[in-house]
Amino acid sequence: NKADKMAFLPRLNAFGSYELYDNTMFQGNASGYLIGAQLSWDIFQGSKRFGKAQKSKAELEKSKLAYNQYVSQSNLELNKVKRQLVDAKNKLELTELAVQQSEESLRIRKNRFKEGLEKTSDLLQAETQFAQKQLEYYQTVFEYNFTQTYIQFLTKE
Repeated sequence: NKADKMAFLPRLNAFGSYELYDNTMFQGNASGYLIGAQLSWDIFQGSKRFGKAQKSKAELEKSKLAYNQYVSQSNLELNKVKRQLVDAKNKLELTELAVQQSEESLRIRKNRFKEGLEKTSDLLQAETQFAQKQLEYYQTVFEYNFTQTYIQFLTKE
């Protein structure tokens, strides 16, 4: 954009040369120099320059908007993952309590089964429920750890 704006100014080319003129070689008694500057300005390119300047300004604004959108999207993603982390922590606490409850239920059913007060199918059902709660707990631990790692990736901490 800045280069397109500078195209409205005239172009300045400077040049110079230094020459030695002497009859004998390497004497250096006679010399000459030439210094010059050339200023050029193409006035017939005006509308083309205006269009080019407007196009580059529009591209600059477009890139600024794309940058702002990217930053907003990144912040949105980070906030979403932070909420997921809080949800995963709450779910982890709940599944831990569910595992403890099913473990206690299994313990009670085992004691009752030893006394002959429970059927085998009820004991197997309690064991299955305990195994399912453990699996759910481990899945929740995985989700929690994954979310923590993802936050570290997003924040580079």
